[in-house]
Amino acid sequence: MRGDSGMKKLFIILSIIVFSLSIFAESRIKLQEDKYDLSFENITKIEKVDHNSEKELRVKGEEITIKIEKNQIAIKSKKKSVINSISFPRNVEFRLVRKDQIMTFKDNSLVVKTEKEDKIIEIKKDRILVKDGADTVRIDEDGIFIDSADGEHVRLGKNGLMVKDNDEETDLGFFGRLIGNIAGKIANFAVRQSVNYNNILNNKLNNFVSDENLLDPDDLNIDIDREDIDEIKKKAEDVKEEVPQIENYVYRNINELDLKLVSSDYVIKKSDTENVKIKIIKNKFPQNNYKINIKQDNKKLEIEEKLKASFSRLDVKFIINVPRNISLNIDTTSADGTVNGIEKINKLNIISTSGDVSLYNLKKIDTTIIKVVSGDLNLTSLTGKNLNITTTSGDSIIKDVELSNLGIKVTSGDIKINNSIINKFDYKSISGDLEGKDCNINTLEADTTSGDIDFESSKIKSKVFKSISGDFNISRLLKFTKVVL
Repeated sequence: MRGDSGMKKLFIILSIIVFSLSIFAESRIKLQEDKYDLSFENITKIEKVDHNSEKELRVKGEEITIKIEKNQIAIKSKKKSVINSISFPRNVEFRLVRKDQIMTFKDNSLVVKTEKEDKIIEIKKDRILVKDGADTVRIDEDGIFIDSADGEHVRLGKNGLMVKDNDEETDLGFFGRLIGNIAGKIANFAVRQSVNYNNILNNKLNNFVSDENLLDPDDLNIDIDREDIDEIKKKAEDVKEEVPQIENYVYRNINELDLKLVSSDYVIKKSDTENVKIKIIKNKFPQNNYKINIKQDNKKLEIEEKLKASFSRLDVKFIINVPRNISLNIDTTSADGTVNGIEKINKLNIISTSGDVSLYNLKKIDTTIIKVVSGDLNLTSLTGKNLNITTTSGDSIIKDVELSNLGIKVTSGDIKINNSIINKFDYKSISGDLEGKDCNINTLEADTTSGDIDFESSKIKSKVFKSISGDFNISRLLKFTKVVL
């Protein structure tokens, strides 16, 4: 028992004794704790820093003393000395304190901060963080993010570059297109901080042993001033060009839809519910000068696209599903439109300038009004009561329609009508030809100025033709009872 008691006393004494060792080459010390406070005395330089997996502190140098007491490690020399190399064990945390600055590090993790934590540098495997007062830079797998005390924010990530200035966001495209001072600062900072963890730690330890600040002004050089923001806004491409951004909306209890677009294409389709469904696919658009407004007023829905300045690369598409018994008003400029498969629509009104219009498989449309300027019209398969078409500087192809009333006014454009049944057809043309084939028309009234009319294999029960300079040609006219020339 006495032997056991003596062994216990000896163990306790050994546990609290100061571990002291002088080295002249390399020393390897097995560490027992997971955290240590570290200090250096009379060390002028540390030439190399790395890490090991043996939970050993390895120090190579001459006339260097290492003292370990509980969670304190002191590396000293009686005279000014250089550490040739030091290897820290992985998974053990070390802390150094310099005035109001504190540095903690662990394999691939380094944090330097002030006691007030108003200045911080944090380097880890998956991110880099720099904070200087209210200015912050964070770099991680999602990108580079900057928050400025001036209210200017920069986000450079998978979705490109975004600059937020006074609550107004400007998206400036991919990193590869960026030019200007701010892009240079971000890139240089990322490269400088990400080169090599051991080198960064080595540099910080040398700052410490040289009695220098651990937080250098260059480390905290993250200022993003007004000139930076203005420069990149001027030089960078003001366009979003990436994986398409898709927006989806659903509106209920709508009986009238107004669609007004500038330069964007659209597709109108039948909805499988009683709701209006809107999908907007954004590929390329100017951030500062582009906006889409969607407004519901009782049972009326308004969709308006606004483009403040011309932008030749605009690539946005609207896909809208509409239910039955709705009225559609479509007004577009420099856009192509398609209406396909809708039925039982009260009114379809389309105004198109500098764009083509295509309509397919429209059933039981009460009234359809189409006005096309500098664009072509392609209409296939329509049943309804009234169809009024006005075209200027564009051609029209109409086939497989069945109508009570058809009115067409043409200025400088040709019209082709095939395989159609029309009760009353009123046609007016200035410098345009009308060709028909396999049509059944009860009454045709035509008034042309410098335009010809030619029907083939068609039935026309009654026709009136007035022309200043034009011909009415009939090829295999199957039946007519009244002709006024």
